[in-house]
Amino acid sequence: MGSYRVGFVIPALNEEDTVGAVVRGLNGRGVIIVVDDGSSDNTALCASNAGAHVVRHVASRGYEGALNTGIETAFVSHGVDGVITLDADGEHDLSSVDEFVRALQGQKYALVLGARDRKNRVVEKLAGLIFLVRYGVRDIFCGMKGYQAYVWKARQVFDSTQSVGTELALCCLRARLPFCEVKVRSPKRLGPSKYGARSILANLRMLGGILRALRIKPINTDLH
Repeated sequence: MGSYRVGFVIPALNEEDTVGAVVRGLNGRGVIIVVDDGSSDNTALCASNAGAHVVRHVASRGYEGALNTGIETAFVSHGVDGVITLDADGEHDLSSVDEFVRALQGQKYALVLGARDRKNRVVEKLAGLIFLVRYGVRDIFCGMKGYQAYVWKARQVFDSTQSVGTELALCCLRARLPFCEVKVRSPKRLGPSKYGARSILANLRMLGGILRALRIKPINTDLH
């Protein structure tokens, strides 16, 4: 367990004001990978100066595309044993990071899910109720999640359906793989959400993403 290596994957689009602080808050805990998804500001420079490995997309591939790149980089190029995804805008209080790391290092859980203390959108609250009853999960849309390497390797892709970051987690839940939840404090944002906090379009996109993800076959439970 002492040799277990954790990677942190942070998708970022025009987050020069916040990404540096997020990276510095993670330094010393594992490999930090920031995917600059076609930013027009100094996101890449700020992330690099703070200590992250930066992968750049010349043109934006979207939230899911950035996560695909970052997670593949973590597992293939850096050979980590588990990955934790976080947002670059500071939405996730880093006080819960160590609990995520411990849950992955213990290797009892295939999946570690964040559960925020505050949700902004109607679809997030509705999904929270539905998934609590169906799977015992309170916050499937929380961007802070942890995955063991064998989960990703079973599919070789994090997201193929533009699922707003839910596809791989849902594949695990539907396969009844062991998971746990970690409470995540969600401070008030300093700027506007890139999805829109309460817009109808944002809610519809998130709903569509989760419906598409539910069509994907569960992960083969005979993983390792």
